[in-house]
Amino acid sequence: MSQQNVPLLTISPSVQESQDQVLISDAWSGQITEICREELLDWMTAEFKKEPDNLSLIQRLESKGNFRGKEMEDKDIELVKHWWERKWFPSLEYYLWSRNYTKVPVTTADLPNCIKPLGRVLRLPEPAKLSESSSLGKVLMNRRSTRTYSRRPVDLKVFSSVLWYGYQRVRQNKLEVTHSIGVSFDNYIVVYSVEGISPGIYYYDISEHALILVREGEYREEMYKNLMTQSGPLTAGWTLFLVHDFVRFQTAYPYEAAMRHLFIEAGRIMQPLLLVGTANQLGGLVTPAIRDRKVSELMGLDIERQAPIYSITMGADWRMS
Repeated sequence: MSQQNVPLLTISPSVQESQDQVLISDAWSGQITEICREELLDWMTAEFKKEPDNLSLIQRLESKGNFRGKEMEDKDIELVKHWWERKWFPSLEYYLWSRNYTKVPVTTADLPNCIKPLGRVLRLPEPAKLSESSSLGKVLMNRRSTRTYSRRPVDLKVFSSVLWYGYQRVRQNKLEVTHSIGVSFDNYIVVYSVEGISPGIYYYDISEHALILVREGEYREEMYKNLMTQSGPLTAGWTLFLVHDFVRFQTAYPYEAAMRHLFIEAGRIMQPLLLVGTANQLGGLVTPAIRDRKVSELMGLDIERQAPIYSITMGADWRMS
């Protein structure tokens, strides 16, 4: 069987300004080319001509000399069909393209600036020292997903400690492009009940260990809806959103495989926050179930460049009270 038996070619508008070109992408062979719209239409209607030449679209592309298809073995076709039959085609295309890894040297100077809101700055207090009596093993054993919290306000020192220690590694690597973790994430916090901080939406400046006010207000109900009616925000102390800056990330890592790293990185960032929170008798729940558009509008994000991809809701754990 050849590749033409499996639908892996995609046709989309060209990214160039010219309106008479279309982009043809073949995820299996890792090939992209552009052709004229009229030529594509002629090719696609060739079989209806009086004397069809019976050439496939890939064969026609190869005849132009700037496209080279890649044959598939039977086992490969079966694997592709496994994805296709489950309606995973967009994910399959992404998976195939993201196997490509061609590292390009990039320096910190190449990165676009972070998007930082202009608002009132709230300096957070020095974090409390981590308890030496809580071993990592004990913290891991106590770690649970929490959806209902005790409703008591979270102590400001505890809140500061979670952010300080939870982001320690990110803080160290933030300006070093050779360390991927945190280089392209912004952090927004919806505060519900933290002592000494007015409820509202804030940007967390990792380097300065400070909050920048985006907008004040009570947002429990809105966050309850924006997290797909998960109940955590109704009783929690805060919800933190990891907001990804795609332009910054694509500049730092200009190859397809980097997209895989992005989502793994989000998990790596959240894990220390959960552990520090548990050590401070807080519960937490992480979820990517977010109404992206609603949250983006609420936080005033640049929707062409940024998107919330992960969240963690935390508060006083009633089981540890």
